[in-house]
Amino acid sequence: MTEKEIQAIVEEVIRRIHHISPEKKTLVLMNSPADEERIDRYLRNSGGIHKIWINSDADFLADGKIQDLADRHKGLLVTGVTLKQLVRIAEMQMEDSLTELVVEILRQGRPVTILSRWIDADCGTPTLRSKIDDLKKTLISYGIAFADWNDLKRDEEGGTFRRIRIDQRVIAKQDLKNVLEGELEIREDAVMTTTAKNLIEKRSIKVIRYRN
Repeated sequence: MTEKEIQAIVEEVIRRIHHISPEKKTLVLMNSPADEERIDRYLRNSGGIHKIWINSDADFLADGKIQDLADRHKGLLVTGVTLKQLVRIAEMQMEDSLTELVVEILRQGRPVTILSRWIDADCGTPTLRSKIDDLKKTLISYGIAFADWNDLKRDEEGGTFRRIRIDQRVIAKQDLKNVLEGELEIREDAVMTTTAKNLIEKRSIKVIRYRN
């Protein structure tokens, strides 16, 4: 992702969490320096944020701190999550401190959002993609949201774009009533009626096909 894309994602996640409890901050855990250096530059100018670098603050989840962190914050954004960490969270491996924190914040009814390059990656073998898709479904069932490019997008002028997915074989005009702008994600083998194609062209919608 570009720096502008990452900043747009983080900004939108923080905005969605902000209204929950203005007197509390949003906890941001940063894990991988590849994207998070850019995120950190954005967060320096954002209010209501408590950010922790996981690698440099090794004891941030020491005994007794997990519930305290959950109590003091209105939501959690975890960035740079590895595939191994996603598996641990999905399997509820409570001996893992990050998993325990995620579970505790969810238990308190507060939002948890994950930003991970693995979730939106269009690479790897079909077996790997299937595994990642199953992981995502499991985590969503727990109430976890994902700040990926399927949900959040920002164009070059700074306006928010929406990517909508339609997961069906035949797409007709009436299926596009909520697709007003941005991008439409459809199955690789999907077909559109002529009227649907005309509407897509009229609205300048970009069509992206995904492997099903």
